[in-house]
Amino acid sequence: SAGNNDIIVLSLFTHPIQRAITLFYNNANHDADVQTQTAALVEYVKSPYCENNWMTRFLSDARRKHGANTSGSGLLGDTELKLAKQMLSTHILVGLSSYYEKSMERFRLATHHFGKDSNIDDQQQQKT
Repeated sequence: SAGNNDIIVLSLFTHPIQRAITLFYNNANHDADVQTQTAALVEYVKSPYCENNWMTRFLSDARRKHGANTSGSGLLGDTELKLAKQMLSTHILVGLSSYYEKSMERFRLATHHFGKDSNIDDQQQQKT
């Protein structure tokens, strides 16, 4: 059991493909027809404006090492992936937005286990 001063980092992640699609449509021209938007989505994904493994770059510190920004440039290898996974598994309790209810329950159980006051209220949480 953790002490009273320990910090629990909870993070709710969205699948990277779903995140890219959501970001595109949130910034898309809402007057365009579906065919135009679909063609534009394909171009967006291929463009430098689309995020490219930003979380892996951030967690593995690849941005600093390779001089890349968070949207990404340059290739990532197994080393960066292993570092990012290690950071997540040792420092962050992860939930998935596609499993929102299960993730909230996981967070509740973890905060209760560590003696933290759990005030996570599903009715007030905004799904991302």
